[in-house]
Amino acid sequence: MDSVTTVPDQGRSSSPLAVHGPLAAIALLASIVLLVGGYVALAASGGWFAGTRPLEIQLDKALVVRGDSVWRGTLWAPTADAEGILIVRLTDSVLDTASFPTLRLAALGDTPPMSARLIWRQAEGSGNTFAKNINWKNDGLERIALANDPEWHGKVSGIGIVLRMQPRAALLIRSATLLPDTGRSIFAQFAQEWFDFEPWGEYSVHYLYGGSPNPRVPMLPAMFLIAALAFLIYYWLARRNGVAPLLGVAISFVLVAWVALDARWQINLLSNLHLTADRYAGKSMDEKHRAAEDAKIYLLADAIRRGLPPGVTSVTLISDLANLDLFVGKLRYYLFPLALQIKPAKLEPRTVLAIVEPSRTALDSAAGKLNLGDGRATNVEILSDDPLVRMVRLR
Repeated sequence: MDSVTTVPDQGRSSSPLAVHGPLAAIALLASIVLLVGGYVALAASGGWFAGTRPLEIQLDKALVVRGDSVWRGTLWAPTADAEGILIVRLTDSVLDTASFPTLRLAALGDTPPMSARLIWRQAEGSGNTFAKNINWKNDGLERIALANDPEWHGKVSGIGIVLRMQPRAALLIRSATLLPDTGRSIFAQFAQEWFDFEPWGEYSVHYLYGGSPNPRVPMLPAMFLIAALAFLIYYWLARRNGVAPLLGVAISFVLVAWVALDARWQINLLSNLHLTADRYAGKSMDEKHRAAEDAKIYLLADAIRRGLPPGVTSVTLISDLANLDLFVGKLRYYLFPLALQIKPAKLEPRTVLAIVEPSRTALDSAAGKLNLGDGRATNVEILSDDPLVRMVRLR
């Protein structure tokens, strides 16, 4: 009987990569589709395929009902009054609440508000005004879910916010958007929030916080959840195809998530590096301070220093901004080694005052009289009258 020689099939590869690679790729793709698609399907209260577009509220038409309307550069910064109350009417347009179950407010307060409410007025029936407490995070983005509020129904003819803050504290508002929460809208928010530019912070050199603050789904846990589900799907596929799952595939999924996060971080660092070079490269230290975000505080410190008489090493700040720790801290830094005192209960003769707006004081330069706003008035010597600060010395 002739012997039979078995020749291995050269067309089939037995390498682990050829066997496990396609299974891992299918598992990773399936994990992304299941998690992203599942979240969008559950969160799309406005319909999966509805065509309603987000409604961007025009801030130039918004109105400060109580407080002051102020601009800081390109950002609108409505400011609380002397009692710390800020009321802003965002829009008085008639809106169909069924089309917009979420309000997205890109805003950041000088200090965290002690309380915050969203208010709206019904356009039909009695025209009642309703309010909803906001769990204000003060990290730059507030997302207010309205779909489950029983009073958010029918048509409304105005939306506003009411905040209780520190006196004269400002709320910097970048945008206010009513979201339809359709499938397309939520998917677009994913892309926008995960890839939003993240400016320098105390953590920037070490890791990326995760794009836009307060995102719908934080980027870091989402990446590793995708990796975990991908391994479970891969494990099932491998068993189903009669091959032993490899631990190396699980490690590969973790590395893919890590590399994706690291690449996003590196791109953000390079963007920050480019913007920083444009702003500061080749400039003197004075020019760098004048180009920085706190340039106005630096210029204020310079005006105070120039207005001080020879030999004076201490100045007392008279301003409603003295309640803001960030402002006072930066001003002290720029004035060092000069000592900065916050308005004391008793003012000694010869004390030098720096009066910075907004302030409840009233200065009569011609008569040399200063009303401190608390019933006290005193004679003063005018030292300087700069647009940023008025310097006086008590007689």
